[in-house]
Amino acid sequence: MPTRSQLLNPDYYAPILSNALRIVAILIFAYIATRAIGRLILKSGGANEYEVEKRAETIGNLAGKFFFLLIWIIAGLMILKEMNFDVRPLLAGAGVAGVAIGFGAQNIIKNVLAGMFLMMDNQIRAYHSEWRHPAISRSLIPRISTAS
Repeated sequence: MPTRSQLLNPDYYAPILSNALRIVAILIFAYIATRAIGRLILKSGGANEYEVEKRAETIGNLAGKFFFLLIWIIAGLMILKEMNFDVRPLLAGAGVAGVAIGFGAQNIIKNVLAGMFLMMDNQIRAYHSEWRHPAISRSLIPRISTAS
């Protein structure tokens, strides 16, 4: 327990303030990075053709969600590191858990990867509901997301 003279000394708070400023900087950088990647993905469409734009929007939404998740996971790990938590056991445990989940969910992972290849090869297209024709609505995909 610190004494009263230690609590009144500004040097006692210097490491705490330093870590707090680093945490704020990490959060600001993560926010700016997610916004920048979101804007880069939105601007990468470029073409005027409707189907190409919809394909770019679909892939852009998936890529945006992936990068959003990746950036905030890394930011969370950096914040834990700034708070003097040892993140190495956490990362090792996540690796082992990832392998176990991967073996357990092989079919799901296989289907997700197959869906990504379908979208990349432009074999399927997502349309908004206002553009669908009622006679052929069974053959169109109304929306694609990471949970599809």
